[in-house]
Amino acid sequence: MIPGIMYPQFFGLNKLPFRLRPDTEFVYAGSDYARARTKLKAGLKEVPRVLLLLGNPGLGKTTLLDETVQMLEAEANWTLCQIKQPRISSKELLEAVILQIGASTGGESNGFGSYAELLAGIDAIGARKLRALLIVDDAHLLPPTAATALAEILVRVRSIKIVLAGRPRMGLEEMAARFLGGEHTRIIELAPLSQSDTKAYIDHRLSIAGGGNREFISADAYAMIYQHTAGAPRLINVLCDAALHSTCLRASGQLSSAEVLLATQDARWPEAVSRDRAGGEGTEDQASVRDDASSPDLVIAQLVVSVGEKTLATWPLRPGRVSIGRAPDNEFQLDARFVSRHHCQVTTVNAVSVIEDLESVNGFRINGTEMKRHVLQHADQIQLGDHTLTYLVS
Repeated sequence: MIPGIMYPQFFGLNKLPFRLRPDTEFVYAGSDYARARTKLKAGLKEVPRVLLLLGNPGLGKTTLLDETVQMLEAEANWTLCQIKQPRISSKELLEAVILQIGASTGGESNGFGSYAELLAGIDAIGARKLRALLIVDDAHLLPPTAATALAEILVRVRSIKIVLAGRPRMGLEEMAARFLGGEHTRIIELAPLSQSDTKAYIDHRLSIAGGGNREFISADAYAMIYQHTAGAPRLINVLCDAALHSTCLRASGQLSSAEVLLATQDARWPEAVSRDRAGGEGTEDQASVRDDASSPDLVIAQLVVSVGEKTLATWPLRPGRVSIGRAPDNEFQLDARFVSRHHCQVTTVNAVSVIEDLESVNGFRINGTEMKRHVLQHADQIQLGDHTLTYLVS
């Protein structure tokens, strides 16, 4: 096999089937997901003003929200306000909602961020026979001041609906009850996939990626994947991606339980499991770097992260894949401006590191040149927004 070849090329796929980034193109509407989607759509048309979308990390809450937003935008009778970074103050939350309301009405915010201004914007939307919906993802991370602002919005703006997505038993249920008093809250829960749905989920993603009806995975491998992931889609993605990579390295025609077992020994796997158990929370406004010093694998290179002349962190690169982005499920979380939730990935094979864009909004530059894919050389500088990642061979 040619060193550095990616497994989609090896298997004849036209795209990566198991990216961590939520992607509505790959939606698998299994029984529980379909039930949650139906309840969410019904809730938007019914009386409850607050809908809680609850589920443990990696079960598809963000994907369901993205799919719902696409549906409502196609209907063209809603004005949508989305808060995707919940660690914000009450003032920032109110200003973000007013800014989005103003954009939908063709008006402009005066910058004061007052409830009166929000009410005026909602009235303008109502005059156009539109409905207002505020969506907050990872709402269990809202600070108390922002939660109070949401309560105030509900009190002052009676015509707005709010969807709060987050983890169960993390205070969201109590928060909604306090917001609404005697009013009813609709709770929608996402559960893990069953064993049969896990197989169907994997086959569906491979088919969308161009695999057709080919049998990539043995029966015993499906069973082992379910055993290790308990039907959590994000963990399935991590494990299948690593297992297909191992299958490619071994030039095997089919992913077997042996490759799944190898994938569980990949450094990414225990990290993914621990992040999901911990709730997938990262550190705000900084590069979150986990200590990999205990790994027996050889360090091939390092990424030195800096802003201007200030060095923030150093990330060791070992054989395997490292995803980089703002979301906490990345191996290297870079929570910063202009960085997408899943921005890019660096794959290292046989001492060769390749960086690939993950369809990010702003892309990246290598030594000043915009690229989608690049074989990294010593001292290459990767520009991600305000941050520079310098690749240094060990």
